[in-house]
Amino acid sequence: QKIEMIDQFGNKISIALSKDILWVHKNQCRALSENKFYSFRTNDIEIEQSPEEDNSEPVYSQTAVLLVSMSEAERQLFHNQNVIIKLTTLRGKEIIWGTKQYPVHCIALSTLDGVNMNLSCKTPDPLRY
Repeated sequence: QKIEMIDQFGNKISIALSKDILWVHKNQCRALSENKFYSFRTNDIEIEQSPEEDNSEPVYSQTAVLLVSMSEAERQLFHNQNVIIKLTTLRGKEIIWGTKQYPVHCIALSTLDGVNMNLSCKTPDPLRY
């Protein structure tokens, strides 16, 4: 009897401003420099995605809310910005969320427990991992 192993996201994310990314293709991207990505630990990562129609084109609405520990300067850097996010699964597979054309929008709000990052993206391509 074969047991199917289901991969899931770990609790580490790396975030860069979309303007600091040169290109994204499949699950690879190139930043202007490696120090453009900021890495954080977060709570469990669950990205909800649902198909929609936008001007008769199929799109996927993707959202997540992550609780992240970061400085106020980092919160201000990412608040109300378009970003590209690197996610890593528990099996070590890297997933890129967002593209230059369809970036992830970030609203970063301070809370008593850290920073709530409200992330959203509308894209014609579903997130696969």
